[in-house]
Amino acid sequence: MLYGLNRRSLNVIIFVSMVAIVWINLRHSDETSILEPLDLAPLPSQSWQTITTQENVPVRWQTLRSDQLTIAISGEDNYRLHLSVPATNWAVALKDAIPGLPASRPAGIAMQGPLTAGEMTMAAAWLISHLQLHAPGQKTEQSPDQHQELGARQACQTSYPAGAHWWNDRAGAGWATPASPDAAAAGPDNRQWADFRQAATRMLRQDWMSANRIIDIQSELAYHRWPENYLQALYADLGVAQPDSAMLYSACLNSVSGRIEH
Repeated sequence: MLYGLNRRSLNVIIFVSMVAIVWINLRHSDETSILEPLDLAPLPSQSWQTITTQENVPVRWQTLRSDQLTIAISGEDNYRLHLSVPATNWAVALKDAIPGLPASRPAGIAMQGPLTAGEMTMAAAWLISHLQLHAPGQKTEQSPDQHQELGARQACQTSYPAGAHWWNDRAGAGWATPASPDAAAAGPDNRQWADFRQAATRMLRQDWMSANRIIDIQSELAYHRWPENYLQALYADLGVAQPDSAMLYSACLNSVSGRIEH
């Protein structure tokens, strides 16, 4: 019994309490409800070929009607090289265009132009030799366990690409970078995830449709050794994945680290 309160005061308290209960339930419902899939137009397919080099440096190339041979290289420590040379005299032009003081590093290469498969292979071999490039993720000082963990971490990222991209976005890293979750951070709520996936899918589509950006994307895919369809898989996963994808990816990595350590 609430002594000292008249009927009008009791009615006000009951009404306010009911409003509070409804608000709490709505808030809880909003946080646990399933987000509707995004209505995403599929990304158009593109035809890229691969070259197997003696040094195991990953190379991707595409035949393109152009008077230029365009080259993009992605490497360790955010190394980027993007240049175009005349296709008719590409061998001589490359020697003039490439930096004269190369630094040995793991990297991936992408090339576009009107060259034949044989010419693309020759161009890739020259670039690898002159720039002293070597295979990414295959350092001699890595132990077998480190190689195993690298493969397992990549498996987590290909299983939860949208969740991995959430952590990359928080860290200011590109979508192709192997993601490292913040152990102290909580996962996204529905509102954060909804805003994130809208912005992320819009940006991925813009990049994929950009004639200038696509070759850089291919060099990033090559360097990180992602499957050829990784960006398309990320784009599609963002359309359907729920906010728990970020924590599922984090849990997958924790599971991998635990297995390797033991």
